Amino acid sequence: MTSTFPRFLRHSPLWIAILLFTASILGRVLYRGVYFPGWDILGAAQGQYLIKTQGILGAAKHIFYDSRHYQYWAPISSWIYTLVPGGLNIIHPWELWTSLLTFILFLLILRLMFFIPKLGKQDFPLFLFSITGCSAFLSFGVVGYPFITGVLPHALAWLLIYHPKIRSRPLATFILGCLIAELSMHCYELGRTALLVFLFNAIFDKKADKKLKLAWIGSSILFLFYIFYYRISVSHQTVFDYKNIFGVLPVLELTLTQAKYDSPLLFILGLVSCFFVKRERFPLILNLFIQWFLIFVLFKSFGPENVRSRRFLVLEFYSLLLFLCAWKDSSNKTHLNSELTNMGKFVLTLVFLGACWQIINLYNFIRVDITLRNRSLPFTESLADYFTKPKVPQTLSAIERQVNSGKRLLLLYNYFSYTENTTDPDGLPERLYIRLGHQKFSEQILIFSDLKKRYSQVPIRDPKDLAEIIPSLKKENSFKNIEIWKLKNEINSKSQTKILSQMALLQSHFNLTKCSEEVLDWDCFKVASLK
Repeated sequence: MTSTFPRFLRHSPLWIAILLFTASILGRVLYRGVYFPGWDILGAAQGQYLIKTQGILGAAKHIFYDSRHYQYWAPISSWIYTLVPGGLNIIHPWELWTSLLTFILFLLILRLMFFIPKLGKQDFPLFLFSITGCSAFLSFGVVGYPFITGVLPHALAWLLIYHPKIRSRPLATFILGCLIAELSMHCYELGRTALLVFLFNAIFDKKADKKLKLAWIGSSILFLFYIFYYRISVSHQTVFDYKNIFGVLPVLELTLTQAKYDSPLLFILGLVSCFFVKRERFPLILNLFIQWFLIFVLFKSFGPENVRSRRFLVLEFYSLLLFLCAWKDSSNKTHLNSELTNMGKFVLTLVFLGACWQIINLYNFIRVDITLRNRSLPFTESLADYFTKPKVPQTLSAIERQVNSGKRLLLLYNYFSYTENTTDPDGLPERLYIRLGHQKFSEQILIFSDLKKRYSQVPIRDPKDLAEIIPSLKKENSFKNIEIWKLKNEINSKSQTKILSQMALLQSHFNLTKCSEEVLDWDCFKVASLK
């Protein structure tokens, strides 16, 4: 076995692991850039709007209510993904605050995964190779939409279970457990299944005293209360329907033999690791199989056409965690006098090859020009949503240039537009709102629509305000600084009707000519004179 162990792994596995992990992250971040789905920006825009219009306290109250009563879970109802990026954007406008926040939480999850099995410095190469081999986990670790946050309550719950100082303080455990339950309401919905972490350990952990078990059960009860009392799943039917109990869990086809999703190595290692962990890890094994069970049940209900890689993230977390625990629990088989045994070398080589597999896959992905894709990262496929629109950043840059030159834009565009459909919105108003800031957007971007809020909200004016603003534009002679923008081919009839009526009103007062700058898919007009 020693002869088959790669020589370079024998001498510098740590630096190789760091290099592969860094390349995998940087490759994703640099390739993606500003080409992200509209979903990524909605929470930040909502946070900025609420803080500017209601103040911090009012915004927090608004989000607290939405996190319990909004029918669909979205980043607009999360203290973390609404208030934090919204507040940061007020300080410094930037579209990628949510992506940075996701990455910070992703690193926190990795830190907890390293702590929970009590890994040492010598285990760091294996840890990084294992993470680098999880392509979907890495992709969702750098996006703006917080799918990866569904893992956070699970990781924090296991921290409470295994941290010796916290275990010795039942009251502190109960309080922290309740805080994790509250956190799960502000994270992606899979986070609510973390109640099973406390529940299974209360049943099977023989080393825990009665007070500690009561603390765990108390935390589980709060989780259950949130799940059963606040119904916010997509189907929004009876709360006792198994499809609703754990939130929105679209089903996935099993992918152990389908590398189009991700490397199946991780799931195999997770299942095999169940035979190599200590007995006290039994609650961890149960949580792994519960996640598998949910996928089996929902797959049977909805079929393979609803395959979405993001639904596997919690399962990936448990597969990784079990593998790392098995490595630690079998240290006498993998290490001997601080040196790797033949078994240890075999496992390290295996995860190294898995990491290389995903690096090659990433390289093949980023070789294609991102403007020719509707996905900006590997293994983020979904049939219905989370598409990227390569033309959107170009449109935004053109609009931003005009605004920065002092122009006021009448944007004949609204939430009835097909490109802003509820399934997969472009988020054009939100992106502009984030780029320009509240004041500049309010003063220089004029959007008139009956529908002023979809998921998030930005300063949109009532349609009757258009008729009222025209006389002031004439009187102040400010019409010379106005540009009118509208989509060339609006396919939604309701939106088209409203845009045409607004355009007709403007043409009845102004003589319009084409702008000198051409913007793809948009018509731009400037006012030549008054009628």
